[in-house]
Amino acid sequence: PLITQMGGSGEGSGVTAFAFGGAHPTYAGRFIIALGIGMIVGAIAEVYSDTVNEGLVVEQTPVEGAQITPGAAVDLSISLGAEFRTVPDVVGLTRAEAEAFITFNGLSLGAVTEVYTETVLQGQVAEQSPLEGLQVEPESPVDIAISIGIPAPVPVTTVQDLVDLISQSRYEQYQLDIENMGLGLYGGPNYNQGFRNRDFSTSTMTGTRGNQEARLYLKDKFAIMGLDVSEQGDYLNVIGELTGTTTPEKVYILGGHYDHVSGDMPGGDDNASGTAGILEAARVLSQYKFESTIIFICFNAEEDGLLGSADYVASLTTEQIDNVQGMINFDMILRPGSDMAPERPIDVEVETNGSLEWAEKYVQAIADYVPTLVM
Repeated sequence: PLITQMGGSGEGSGVTAFAFGGAHPTYAGRFIIALGIGMIVGAIAEVYSDTVNEGLVVEQTPVEGAQITPGAAVDLSISLGAEFRTVPDVVGLTRAEAEAFITFNGLSLGAVTEVYTETVLQGQVAEQSPLEGLQVEPESPVDIAISIGIPAPVPVTTVQDLVDLISQSRYEQYQLDIENMGLGLYGGPNYNQGFRNRDFSTSTMTGTRGNQEARLYLKDKFAIMGLDVSEQGDYLNVIGELTGTTTPEKVYILGGHYDHVSGDMPGGDDNASGTAGILEAARVLSQYKFESTIIFICFNAEEDGLLGSADYVASLTTEQIDNVQGMINFDMILRPGSDMAPERPIDVEVETNGSLEWAEKYVQAIADYVPTLVM
């Protein structure tokens, strides 16, 4: 072992301390007692060390060779091994918050860059390196990238240009995200109810945790798109508004409900599919300016008797209702043409409740810009 005698006991009142560096503390303690020269084991502390293995003696007091009185204690410092720090999760924090959190965890702020992103609010951390949870040495730098919002819009000159910006993959991701609400995959463990569901509870007027998680998700997505975001009414409809430039009082509405029935049911078609369609339409349209206002509404409590949409209409004045130029409702847009014949190609069913002229314009738009879509 690394315990070596540096001297012996003298005839006077003093004894010589021995060196215990690198020894196991139990062995060092036994050695001190076995010497029978008046030394005892004192305080034992734990310290980090890059040079001495975990569990072995790093330091001692008094140091080796020192003259001590009989009965004096030898304090030992035991190695905890090399010191490491856990990288914290700073995505979603502001730069100031991220720097404070990084410093609090014994690390340092590294390079700070900027990045365009469609998933993180402008001014918040969008990326970090190293990733959260990794073990690194103290004061190691953590690089962060700050969101500067969505990329600059692609120039468009025609309606077809806008239609061509619709992304199938983004739509599918929106749909899957909403379908999985209730598992805490977006909002975190506080929203994990153990199964997928977005039911609105009229008894609590807050909705299940899945309903609440979906609401958080929708508000965040609308905010990232730069829309004016609000929660409306007793049933917590989520609204994103793109205000018009010249006739803002004239309003076009794209809507659909985000709730579902009770039970272990993800509601992938009814109506994660329609809600995802609203988000994808909002993602594209929010990048541009229009003469009139476009309102994107995700209604709640529709499965309880159309409560959310009824509450929204009741909140409007007569003048506001008169200024609504038209509304398209996205409801169950994922299923094939017939449940009885799922092999049929996916189509679109256009239904209207009195607004035949509006429906005809919608049908004509499909024929003009998406001619492959079956009606």
